[in-house]
Amino acid sequence: MSPAVFIFSLASGGLVLSLRRTKTILPFALLVGVILFNFSYFREDIWYKYTDQDLLSGDLWVGQTRASMGDYWPNYGKVMPVNFADENLESGKLVEKDSNSALYELSIKEETEIMFPINYFPGWEASIGGQKVSTYHKEGLITSLVPAGDYMVSLNFKNTFVRTIGNTLSVISLGVWIYLYKKFKNKKIKK
Repeated sequence: MSPAVFIFSLASGGLVLSLRRTKTILPFALLVGVILFNFSYFREDIWYKYTDQDLLSGDLWVGQTRASMGDYWPNYGKVMPVNFADENLESGKLVEKDSNSALYELSIKEETEIMFPINYFPGWEASIGGQKVSTYHKEGLITSLVPAGDYMVSLNFKNTFVRTIGNTLSVISLGVWIYLYKKFKNKKIKK
């Protein structure tokens, strides 16, 4: 649709320019005709009768907070969750969590596969007492095979090579933009 919309806008502009030279009533008649022909599209398609309170609480609020989740849900997760994950686990509890790390206190009776309630993306690392433990994805969540015992599991989100390249290019682009902006701004001032 993007190329069609772009070309249509160019063609419309060309038509208006060519009709403007003739100085007739045709451009005005064309504009009125287009509006009348498309008048049915100037009404709302669906009208919901909700108050602000309805939209800011209950199921409608929860639905709005999850509306764009599919845009960011990793490809590893086959099914989108319907409820928020419980921060604590059956065999442990969450001690501390921020945007790129988490610390869990676990008490495991035998070697177990633990699914942490955090979306898996490449770059997540798990460690027990400073020793790395492998992480992988299962149902879109960070999963690790952990040994028996009582200990703390630290999860940290590290940069990957691709993410480092992307961040570097973003910073370079910002620097180039600032440089060009100042350069052209100074040229305008000198004129």
